[in-house]
Amino acid sequence: MNKLKITLFLFIAVVISWLLWSKWMLSDNTKESINSPNVVSLQRDEGTVKTDNADSKITAAQTSSEDDSEHQVEQLLQSPTEAETLTYLQVYRKNRQFVRCGSIIRGFSNNSLYDPVAALTQRLQNISQDALIQSTVQQSKAIKQHSELCLGLKSWIQTLPVKSADSNQTENNAEFERLSDQLALYLQQLKPQSIKEQGIADVLRLSQLWKEKFAQVLQVSKGTETENAASIAALRQQSGSLVNRRQEIYAALVNSQDHTSLDEELNQLNKQVDAIHTEIEQLLVVDKILRQQVIADFNLVNDELNAALKSRDADVFYEVQTTLEMTNRNRYWGFNPYKDIGSHNLKEPFVEYV
Repeated sequence: MNKLKITLFLFIAVVISWLLWSKWMLSDNTKESINSPNVVSLQRDEGTVKTDNADSKITAAQTSSEDDSEHQVEQLLQSPTEAETLTYLQVYRKNRQFVRCGSIIRGFSNNSLYDPVAALTQRLQNISQDALIQSTVQQSKAIKQHSELCLGLKSWIQTLPVKSADSNQTENNAEFERLSDQLALYLQQLKPQSIKEQGIADVLRLSQLWKEKFAQVLQVSKGTETENAASIAALRQQSGSLVNRRQEIYAALVNSQDHTSLDEELNQLNKQVDAIHTEIEQLLVVDKILRQQVIADFNLVNDELNAALKSRDADVFYEVQTTLEMTNRNRYWGFNPYKDIGSHNLKEPFVEYV
């Protein structure tokens, strides 16, 4: 009986000791948890305050980011004062931005009431073949900001104290090309200061030389009329008479209800004009030796420009790649199948360059 009492007493003592130890451990863990940065559930009031503060910071950051973005747009739209001096790199950035403004500036040049949002919507409908599709609010806001930036940049370029070297060409060029020439000439007059600016200036000069050498190859590849000048002149006169008759038919088609006979005559005229042009091309003579010489000169510059592809400067790489591929559309970087090597208008197309 005594053994049973002793056993029962010991059991109760163990249970009480375990309960006391568990309570002490829970209390100690709670204190540690309150001080732990990973526990929020035990800090309801403070945690709520911290969460609210974090949300406020995020909101403030987003607001600041939007303000900064709009501030940047405002800065780009502002025309520089006489006292303001832009660096070579800043003007180069404007030049790159102007290229991206092509569709906007051309749109307003062709139509003073041009609507960039409507143009975007039309493009989306053409791509998706869905006449009901509309640009989103974000897209409309973005294209409006882009349009404002482009028009501001256009106004700034018009204030530059430079004009195209060829005044006749400037008057005949479309507005976008004229402004592009004006901006490029202004950039050439600036002196690059930093290593990066010098690298950009060097590759721009090399790219321009590449284009000139390429144009020389195309010019020589056209061939000359010297050896068959009389025959070519007679063919051109014959072609001119056919072209005049073709214009008369175009005018007659507008006022005629029966187009059958006129269409037949027009088709025959087109075939005759094409045949004459082919005959003229056959009479042209390409100086083989001169052509090989200008191609060799071109290859020297081409090799130098290709070597610049190893540059670690992103802007230098961009200028080299757009020059070599003859396009600023990066979808064709690597191989542009639409390079103009004279496939349709040269006696000997520049097939050596691919």
